[in-house]
Amino acid sequence: MGMADTTQINDITTATPEQIDSRLALLTTILTRTYRTMDQELDKARRSFGEYPMRSSRTTTVWRTTDEQIRERLALRAKSANENTQSIYNEANIHQTVIKADQTVITTNDEIAALEAEYDRRHWSRYFIVTSSHGHIHNSRTCHTCTTTTTYGWLPQLSGRTMAEAVQAHGPLLCSVCFPGAPLDWTQKPARSHCSGTKPKTGTTRSWGGGRHIVAECPDCGRCVDIKANGQLKKHQPLKTN
Repeated sequence: MGMADTTQINDITTATPEQIDSRLALLTTILTRTYRTMDQELDKARRSFGEYPMRSSRTTTVWRTTDEQIRERLALRAKSANENTQSIYNEANIHQTVIKADQTVITTNDEIAALEAEYDRRHWSRYFIVTSSHGHIHNSRTCHTCTTTTTYGWLPQLSGRTMAEAVQAHGPLLCSVCFPGAPLDWTQKPARSHCSGTKPKTGTTRSWGGGRHIVAECPDCGRCVDIKANGQLKKHQPLKTN
């Protein structure tokens, strides 16, 4: 199966499921990247105003100001900023980038809504593969067996096709909840990979319970893992970062 054309569709009523879902896959990627750019620019604006994060981790940063508050302040500051000023914290440039991102979000969401409406009208088969782990293939991105941190990859080349064709293309990875009528040998659980890290990261070992429970960080994946009696890390899965 080759890659479908992802350019804008002129007549969605005659487009194939693969064409529509290929376009949707591209649009959702654009949307994700645009939101990321918007967040980065707003955080840059906060730093330009001398604000520091209240809390920060690998996946989230918590600021004192809300996005709405920083947008209002940014709009006011941008009026007096020189767009030619050579600075990564130039408020006028940041403001323009945020405005463009807002426009992209609006137009992208409008197109997504139109394409999803056509899917609701025809309702063809869809397949999504979990990308945040060695996971299953689902028929939507709302399966209750997944979590809020689960990320998915579209499989538009399979849109409108049968379960047998999905298995032929990707192996027996169908989710038994999403595809309750699938044969058991099509819903085989994928093999779980394990991290290769065995030696604790220096300076991360800690214990409690009178030393009965000892853990340390894995230098390879960053997961906090129990330590065995021989001082090595127990066998573990890599830490998910998505």
